[in-house]
Amino acid sequence: MTTTDTTIVPRWATVKQAAAYLNLHRSSLYVAMSKKGLPYYTIGGTRRLDLNELDAWVTGQ
Repeated sequence: MTTTDTTIVPRWATVKQAAAYLNLHRSSLYVAMSKKGLPYYTIGGTRRLDLNELDAWVTGQ
């Protein structure tokens, strides 16, 4: 019997990287983070986004 590891590893991105990933301006991403519930984390004093969560947020899941 084999088991499958279903752990999802975070893919961290800076705001600049996430904006490029979504083809958005950084200011649009900051608005989504502050007013529309886009999840982000502060790591080492910088905001980071998990691209897995970003994909889910964009698709509405």
